[in-house]
Amino acid sequence: YVKSGDVVLDLAGGLGGGVGVSKVVKSVDRFTQLKKTNASIYKKLDTYLLNANHIDGKSKAKFFKEVLGYDRNNINKLAKQIKFNQKTATKKSTNQYGIKYQQIIKIEGANGKLVDVKFGWIRSKDGVVRLVTGFPSK
Repeated sequence: YVKSGDVVLDLAGGLGGGVGVSKVVKSVDRFTQLKKTNASIYKKLDTYLLNANHIDGKSKAKFFKEVLGYDRNNINKLAKQIKFNQKTATKKSTNQYGIKYQQIIKIEGANGKLVDVKFGWIRSKDGVVRLVTGFPSK
């Protein structure tokens, strides 16, 4: 039951004319999954990919800063460009945590430069896609 004032987001491609309860629930579930995916993007950028002090991530932070002009101070502009797209992502493997994907996304740097960046993702058992890593595609 959807009452006036409820927000029903169509993130999965059209609910059509008659909105059934199961479709509303699926849209809400999909919205929750997308929120978690977006949160994973910001977290991975902040704690790893743009963190010049991270033991494993500092070389990636150097790439994002020197080549694209991104660091933790302008994280939002970069994060908005990083979106998982199952149509362009390549399935790489499956393990006990979920399905791993790679996806190349053309990123516009804060400096205006366009660079293909390869991103690693995982779709966990709960259906949420999370950002794992990012690095130059060459």
